[in-house]
Amino acid sequence: DGSLWNTGMVTVDEAGKAQVGALANRAQPEGPAWWCSLGPDDRPLERHHVVCWQVADQVVQRQRLAVPPSWRAQGGRPEQPAVEYNLPLLVSIVQGLEATGGRLPEVRLAKQLAKRYQAPVWADERGQPTAVNGPALNAWLVLVPK
Repeated sequence: DGSLWNTGMVTVDEAGKAQVGALANRAQPEGPAWWCSLGPDDRPLERHHVVCWQVADQVVQRQRLAVPPSWRAQGGRPEQPAVEYNLPLLVSIVQGLEATGGRLPEVRLAKQLAKRYQAPVWADERGQPTAVNGPALNAWLVLVPK
């Protein structure tokens, strides 16, 4: 009925061989789904993770962060990329996800990601978050490995 997610872990070694762990039915993923290396067009792209609203909101809930009034409206599509970050919220969420090994991409990579996804993306420009290829209001939070 769409209320359960099939979740599991797939590990890919350097040779490209995938090992799939046990799958389980759960009400929602227990953590973020991480590194993908294909773009939306199935062409290779540097490893990255597009942070969905559900993952971002888990950090919001854990840290009891203040959110813009429209933040909760995104909950209807929790698998979609979160948007409408203000800078303090963005920084807090990135810090909350640092333990998973991610960081904001440098501007060059953020521009590549933005072009492939046809959406603005947050980037690290000399230590400061900045939106590239579009307005900050619509920018996606995409993390890359540290």
